[in-house]
Amino acid sequence: TREFWDAVFGENIPVISKANQDSKEDNLYLIQRSCMRWTYYQLNLFGDPAIAFHISDPPNKPSKPSGPTSGSAGIECTYTSSTIDPDGDLVFYLWDFGDGTNNGWLGPYVSGQEIILSHVFEQNGFYEIKVKAKDENEAEGYWSRPFYVTIGNVPPDEPEISGPNSGKIGDSYEYTFITNDKNGDDIYYANIEWGDGSNTSLLGPYESGEFVTVNHIWSEKGKFTIRAKAVDVHGSESDWGEMRVTMPRNHFIKYRFQNLFYFIKELLELL
Repeated sequence: TREFWDAVFGENIPVISKANQDSKEDNLYLIQRSCMRWTYYQLNLFGDPAIAFHISDPPNKPSKPSGPTSGSAGIECTYTSSTIDPDGDLVFYLWDFGDGTNNGWLGPYVSGQEIILSHVFEQNGFYEIKVKAKDENEAEGYWSRPFYVTIGNVPPDEPEISGPNSGKIGDSYEYTFITNDKNGDDIYYANIEWGDGSNTSLLGPYESGEFVTVNHIWSEKGKFTIRAKAVDVHGSESDWGEMRVTMPRNHFIKYRFQNLFYFIKELLELL
């Protein structure tokens, strides 16, 4: 039985008689076993041996949804997609709007037919829309590429901070700040806190995704947390971005290896 179904699904032999023959050939090496003496193969086990199984191929991955990339909460937005079924079967679609809702399987539709679906986002946010299809035989395909939608004004992303995480007091160090605004709005850095009681306020405006460089000097030893917050032109604030630094840097490892070098040098001179 296992070899028969392996022939049908694994070796893609849908004709019953041919699949049955293939299974017998695959089992020839077992013919001397006692249990095989009682095995009986019947060509018409499933009726007419010329009948072939219909193995349905799933629909292709649907096209990436298209429609408005932005909108307002509570206002209907309309999106479209389509797919082709290799067997020409009728197609059903399942939409995922990224807000925890879907409309269940919709259809059937003719293969290749463009479908149009409207949806209302109830809250402001950034959403990922995707869709997949299945045919009338329940063969299910893959999710489409995602389509991104921004509803309402969304705050900028949490700023990312990069630069040296240790140094010496009295020296100037350069730090880079970057954030993205999903609405594409210009942004300000409302506040940059350096962890030593000082701060830099209201830098900007800058384009979304633009790198901003700021220098700072620490005058005291210690461990400090740099924090930055961005705000868009509509006043929506991001979460705090953070980075930790230590002043001064730890020289213990450096001195330890220097001492080891001199020890080895003196030892070699004695040999």
